[in-house]
Amino acid sequence: MLPSTVIWEGILQRYLKYGDAGCDVSERLTILAAMNSRTPSRANSVTVSASSPASIAGHTRYIEMLLEVDHMPWVYNIIASVAHWVLLAGYLVIPGTFTSLQKSENLEQALIGNGANKAVLNKIQNPPLLAIACVFFAVGTTLLTWLCWTWRSNYIWLVGRVFMPVAMNAAAGLATTLINVYTAQSATWSIMALVTTVMVGSAFLVSLSLTVLYKYVLLKKVEEEHEMEMRTRTPTSTDNHS
Repeated sequence: MLPSTVIWEGILQRYLKYGDAGCDVSERLTILAAMNSRTPSRANSVTVSASSPASIAGHTRYIEMLLEVDHMPWVYNIIASVAHWVLLAGYLVIPGTFTSLQKSENLEQALIGNGANKAVLNKIQNPPLLAIACVFFAVGTTLLTWLCWTWRSNYIWLVGRVFMPVAMNAAAGLATTLINVYTAQSATWSIMALVTTVMVGSAFLVSLSLTVLYKYVLLKKVEEEHEMEMRTRTPTSTDNHS
């Protein structure tokens, strides 16, 4: 039992001033007991270190993925968000490069039989805007490819932070392209409109396929392995408690 506050302060002051010589045996034992009561035990230290993100040994692969996602540096999530916004900006900018033909009788008669119709359709409207869109696509694709390679072993993060957002943004870009063609361009399919539709549609199909593959095949297999290992560990832990 520790002494009262006044007595404890007196003992501590003598100990700090004179060391062991200023305290008798019982007082030194009291100080040691107080120090031990304020020092975390080795078992508690092991528990704290085991809960840290660096100590994930002995966990299943599924738990390791969850811990990685939970303790992942925020910079990777920021980079992923920036890459998605850059790609989305490219999807929204590219329809501004489509060329359309005016539906007037005079223009239609002037273009009949001289190949000018194809020449207008093959022309790119606003080339600087096309260059900006290409830069957006290149930057976004490069960042996402790097993130996929860096975290290729974490299926949970790839599905939630890369594949699904890419699929949703590509769907938005495809919808924007079709709306632009059938409204602003009066259903006139220029070369740029066709190329954009093929590229954005391919991005949507690829990202959607990767989402299904990683979420319902690869991640499902990891979850099944986790459940199987948990079932095998349960009897062992029950025997230890008994």
